[in-house]
Amino acid sequence: MKKITVILCCVSLQILFSQVGINTSSPQKMLDVNGNFTSKYQDSSTGLFYDLTNYKNDLAGNPTINMSVANNSSLSTATEYSFIGVTKGAGNFAVKDANGLSALVFNPGATAFVSQTNTANTSFWGSSGGSNPYTRMETGKISGGLARVETNTSNGIQFTANNISGTTQSTYAFPTETGTNGQIMALNGNTTSLAGKLQWKDISDIMILKAPNGSCYKVTVNNIGVLSTSPVTCN
Repeated sequence: MKKITVILCCVSLQILFSQVGINTSSPQKMLDVNGNFTSKYQDSSTGLFYDLTNYKNDLAGNPTINMSVANNSSLSTATEYSFIGVTKGAGNFAVKDANGLSALVFNPGATAFVSQTNTANTSFWGSSGGSNPYTRMETGKISGGLARVETNTSNGIQFTANNISGTTQSTYAFPTETGTNGQIMALNGNTTSLAGKLQWKDISDIMILKAPNGSCYKVTVNNIGVLSTSPVTCN
């Protein structure tokens, strides 16, 4: 009787601590799956759907892991969800609810963050690849209108504002060079394209006064402090 008890205990322990392999003859964990698998569960008390999916090879032939919690079995029709996806060379995280959507997407050399509500959106984009690496920040209304700040190696820092119809209202670019002592930044008068740049100017170059008749005069001072004017073309 004792021998039978010992044998049964050994068999029970072996079953209890055995490792299960699917599509593998040498499992390394309690459950070892060699291939694609999906684990789905719905919480009856909250109605939420929990999903863990692993693709050894997705449609593009890359290993992929997706995890989500949603109020619908399909993310495309869910009104609330949290999602994490990781694949070869890329990853993303997204959260959606009644207030809007926020998403972070990243891969080597590029990152994007987008936050959107029913009325407005903000975004950040960055890329260190290509011949012109850049960062870009935008904010705007869904109905139209946009403000953007961008930095890149070609034009330095740029500010752009569009009206509700999408037409560019103004564009300003900071100078990429360093000014000299005593200089200040001033517009070159063009605000409708990248030609609308801020430039380093001597104070004497921007002392321009406009007469009531529309004529413009440059103000200068001589060595004894006497001011004088000379006619110049109005910008």
